[in-house]
Amino acid sequence: MQGTGNLVAGNSVNDVTDGGWISEAYLTYGFGNTSIKAGRQTLPQSLSPFAYSENWNVFANTFDSVTVVNTDITNTTIVGAWVYGGNFNSFGMSNLTDFNALNDDNGVYLLTVQNKSIADLTLTGSYYFGSEHIFGEDTNILWGDAAYDAGNFGVAIQGGTMMNDFFADDMTAFGAKIDGAMSGINLMAAYSTVNDGGLGMINLGGTTSALYTDLLSDQLFGALVRYDMDKFVVKGNMDALGGNISAAYGYTDMGTQNNELNEVNVAYSTNITDSLNLTATYAFVSFDQDFMVWGDVVADEADYLTDDMNIIRVVARYNF
Repeated sequence: MQGTGNLVAGNSVNDVTDGGWISEAYLTYGFGNTSIKAGRQTLPQSLSPFAYSENWNVFANTFDSVTVVNTDITNTTIVGAWVYGGNFNSFGMSNLTDFNALNDDNGVYLLTVQNKSIADLTLTGSYYFGSEHIFGEDTNILWGDAAYDAGNFGVAIQGGTMMNDFFADDMTAFGAKIDGAMSGINLMAAYSTVNDGGLGMINLGGTTSALYTDLLSDQLFGALVRYDMDKFVVKGNMDALGGNISAAYGYTDMGTQNNELNEVNVAYSTNITDSLNLTATYAFVSFDQDFMVWGDVVADEADYLTDDMNIIRVVARYNF
């Protein structure tokens, strides 16, 4: 998935042996309270919830974009961007060396406004527009997030809609979470719901989404498990054994598809040296699947997923 070993029909030997790429290359310019970045760059999920760089993989995906950030208004950040292209981050199906246009020559436009005028409250709203973006129809996305940090606990809500006339129904989604700390353990509980309209919750550069309930299964299957979905997640982590131990459980009910997904994740992360970090993750994913529906596509179980999956992931990172 890092660019090597992709020997499929139509690929040359370069597609098999090329394991390197330029992930970031940009120019910046600033004046007053305005900064401009043009070129290949990371985009943060907090300010770009439908086109952002995913860092669950060994390497993050990046975007070819022109991004403008302004902070003239007190406690307010305004972000405008034209996102032209990028590579794609997925599990075993992508080639991170391969950069392509997101929407031919039109690109996708983004406007985000984030305000922190009220103490401990962060309000964020985003709007995307893609001309003739999906199946020749314009795409409009509205998304909002409100998070309150009370110190010993926090609460947040999110929601929005994705509109494209190719689909009979718009995608709508909502989420809520509460988090806090108790006896050195950080805890979080979250709920998300997505209707059966459109493509479901997507990231134009990868498989995960901005929903609070995303787990490892979202990295594996992407929007396939966020279509007509009600999902509950509980998480916890604590510092122990010279590092950090975390655990999570998620239950997903996909009503129209009559599918259920149960997931358990356990992870350990530690800094072996100041430069070397090691993370090991075990996940058990049980998919009780009758059939898969995504848009107008229907497939039986054999085409997609096995019932149970045991996943082990070990990532070592060395910072020079």
